[in-house]
Amino acid sequence: MINYAIITAGGRGERLPGDCKKQFMRLAGVPLFLWPVARFLRHPQVGRVVLVLPKDDYGLGRELLEDELLSLDSGFADRLWFTFGGGTRQQSVFNGLQMCPPDAALVLIHDGVRPFVQDDDITRLMAAAEQTGAAIPVHEVKHTVKEVRGNRVTRTLDRTNLVEVFTPQVFRYADILACHERARADGLDLTDDAGLCERYGYPVAAVRVSSDNIKITDPVDLLLAEQMVRQRGEKLL
Repeated sequence: MINYAIITAGGRGERLPGDCKKQFMRLAGVPLFLWPVARFLRHPQVGRVVLVLPKDDYGLGRELLEDELLSLDSGFADRLWFTFGGGTRQQSVFNGLQMCPPDAALVLIHDGVRPFVQDDDITRLMAAAEQTGAAIPVHEVKHTVKEVRGNRVTRTLDRTNLVEVFTPQVFRYADILACHERARADGLDLTDDAGLCERYGYPVAAVRVSSDNIKITDPVDLLLAEQMVRQRGEKLL
């Protein structure tokens, strides 16, 4: 049985300025979405990668991948599959799940704009998912968190049991597919795949990971990512 990684790069990326969607913006000269693609392709426990691309930019995504990743290692080509994104993240993930065969083992669902996922974190998440059925990467909340309604603070939340959630979220394929199918039947659309498992009674393990696994959502994030690449001497391959 083969493990699959689904990388969602099908979003609109409206919080970064300019005409270029954020997944195609360049980090250290490389299109942003190629960083996580390369990390999963080189992981020894990930058999295939399903890349979810915007329908309107499907040709651009394929061209960038072939010119700037497959040109460095053509051996990746047979392990890369493609599909179109949907109107929401949940729809895009479902499209990616449809690409996996019924006998797929684990599926790792990752944001295409999180370039710094670490090999060790992937390995530990997969080990936890094999035991529990689902595992998500988390990190303790660093700042005070308050609940606000309108412009009025209603309460300060206790951070003791609160965590930030990252990706990749890892699931037994049959379980997460069943959750997505039930959600579609129920008219439910969430931005978090583990939230579907929680709703339908599947246990989810939390695995502590590095806070470096940032998501690029605005210009400040991109500047921070550039600094991280320079300091660490990060390379695509």
